[in-house]
Amino acid sequence: MTILIANANGKVGQEVVKGLIAKGEQVRVGVRNVEKARAEFPGAEVVAIDATRPETFARAVAGAKAVFSAFPTELLPKAEIDLAAAAKAAGVKRYVKLSVSGAGDGEAFGHTAAERAVEASGLEWTHLRPTFFMQNYSTASAASIKSEHKFYEAAADGKTAFIDARD
Repeated sequence: MTILIANANGKVGQEVVKGLIAKGEQVRVGVRNVEKARAEFPGAEVVAIDATRPETFARAVAGAKAVFSAFPTELLPKAEIDLAAAAKAAGVKRYVKLSVSGAGDGEAFGHTAAERAVEASGLEWTHLRPTFFMQNYSTASAASIKSEHKFYEAAADGKTAFIDARD
C-alpha cells in the first residue's frame, strides 16, 4: 500500500520521499506543482494537493496506508485538521506529522492545535518535533558560509541540537 507525503517539495518532505523510494515503498507525492514533482521524484506517484483547498485531499489519501504531513506553520492548524479528517475517512491507519520543538507544551503556534487535531482523529499518530535543520543554514547563512566559512547563531552559550533533514 501507498504512503502519501504531503508537501513533498519541502526540505524534509523531499528526503522522506527519497528514503522511502530507496527502501522500495510505494510513495505518493502530494504537491502543488505536479510537473516539477514528476521530474524530481521518478518512481513516485504524483498527485495534486493544495493545503488551502481541502477538496484536493480525498484523492491524495485514497488507498494510502499512511500519511507524512509537513505543512508550513502559516497553513496550520486548518490544513492539518482537514488532511487528518480526509485520511481517517479514507481508512488511512498511520499519520506522521512534522511538528516543531515545544509544540507539546502549547508554545508552537498552529503546530500545537494541529497535533491535538491529529491525536483526536482516531488515527495512529506520531509527531516529530525537531529543533532546527542544518539545511536552513544553506539559505539563511549562505553568504557568511561562502565568504567566511562560518555561520552565526544567536545562542550565546546556549546549546541546541541541529539535525539533518535526512534524519
